[in-house]
Amino acid sequence: MLTKLLALSALFYLAADPATAQQPSKSIETELLTLAFNGVVKDLYYLHGKEVREMEASSLSLAGPIYYKGPRALRFYKTEAEALRSLEETENAPKPVLSTFIAEKTNRTLLLFVFADKKDKTPKLKTYGVSDSDLSEADYKIFNFSKQNLYLNFNDKKVAVRAGEDRNVRTPEWKREVQDMNVLFGAKLNGSKEVQRVYSSVWAHRPERRNFIFIFDSGDRNRPLGIYRYYDVPSVAARKNDPSGGDAPEGIDKALE
Repeated sequence: MLTKLLALSALFYLAADPATAQQPSKSIETELLTLAFNGVVKDLYYLHGKEVREMEASSLSLAGPIYYKGPRALRFYKTEAEALRSLEETENAPKPVLSTFIAEKTNRTLLLFVFADKKDKTPKLKTYGVSDSDLSEADYKIFNFSKQNLYLNFNDKKVAVRAGEDRNVRTPEWKREVQDMNVLFGAKLNGSKEVQRVYSSVWAHRPERRNFIFIFDSGDRNRPLGIYRYYDVPSVAARKNDPSGGDAPEGIDKALE
């Protein structure tokens, strides 16, 4: 489970994008992927059309895809009754406890929930558009929530990712076959001018998966980074009549170091 320090390193970069106003917003369609760090999301309710659904998310897996059709302003309420009231009332509608905007024209959206403390009941929320037109099968999306500029090597594909940056990494070769991925992460630690190796491993790479890598400060001098790897499968669509996302695969290859 993510420690408080790792969670705070993520919160440092998660700028709020609230959608608290109650005015109507444009209706969109997308598929939701959900993930939570340092806590479990439950007892949060949102509207899917005129239907109330409960949001669930944890760090155990990248959940979804979940079909969503509704306002671009996605609002979460404490109870199912409050969510229904927000549909029926305008002037005295209950205020959401959490809200965000979903990007337009994105066929899949990542909802990232982060709790500052395990005792907190309401997390911070950030959305990322992850359409398969921008992030396709066999690609890697790197979220660097650490305070280190990182230098990454994936089977000799080299890329630098600044602190607080998210970046897509791809090569045509990765789409062709299952392979072992030799992974090296480096950083300039403690004011050093030289890049030091901070993580190395061999990952199983599968062309049908999209990979999401989350990197945090760990506070451990021997293992300074916390690394989580998740994946989804773009070719498997959400079931429109199933709020759980049906039997679509969900996954985590946990590389916490």
